Amino acid sequence: MIDWTKAEVEFVAGELSLKDTAKALGVSYSTLSKVAAEAKWRVKRQEYRKSVANNALLRARARDEKSLDQLIQGAEKVLGTAIDALNDSQQFNRYVITDGMGGAEEKVFSKVDSKAMKEMTAVIKDLTGLLRDFYDIPTPGQKAAQEIAKERLALERMRSGSGGEDGQETGVIILPPVKEKQEDG
Repeated sequence: MIDWTKAEVEFVAGELSLKDTAKALGVSYSTLSKVAAEAKWRVKRQEYRKSVANNALLRARARDEKSLDQLIQGAEKVLGTAIDALNDSQQFNRYVITDGMGGAEEKVFSKVDSKAMKEMTAVIKDLTGLLRDFYDIPTPGQKAAQEIAKERLALERMRSGSGGEDGQETGVIILPPVKEKQEDG
C-alpha cells in the first residue's frame, strides 16, 4: 500500500521528477500523474521552493543586518575614541621615549607631533566616510551633484515635452556617451 501523503511530501520537498518518483514508489507514471494533478503537487512544490528561498533570504538579510550593525558600532566606537583623543589638549605633544633596553616612557614636549595629527585626520576622514555610507548621508559635493542632476532632468523634460507619446512620462533619460580614460600599458 502506498502512503500518498509521504509520497507527496517527498515529491514537494525533494528533487526527483514525477517520473522518477513513480519509479521509486513502484507505480505507473500515469497513476502518479493523476494523483499528483488532483492534489496539485507541482503547485505545492513551486510554493515550497519559493518559501524555502524566501526564508533563506530572510535569514541572510538578518545575518547581513547584524554584521552591518556590528560594523557601524565598531566605526562609531573608533570615531568616539578619536574624538576623545582630540579633546585631550596634550594628545599631540606626547611622545614615547624608549631607553634602548626594552623600557619605554611617555613624555610631554612643546613640539607638536605632526605625523600623529595627519594620521588622526586620516582616521577621522575614513570613519566619517564609512558612517556617511552606512547612514546614506551624502557629502556636500554629492548633494550638489544630485541637485544639478535634478535640474538637468527638469530641463530635459521641459525640452522633450514631458516624455512619451501619450503625454505620460516614460522615466527614460538618454545620457550622452562617456569617453573612458585609456590606461597606459
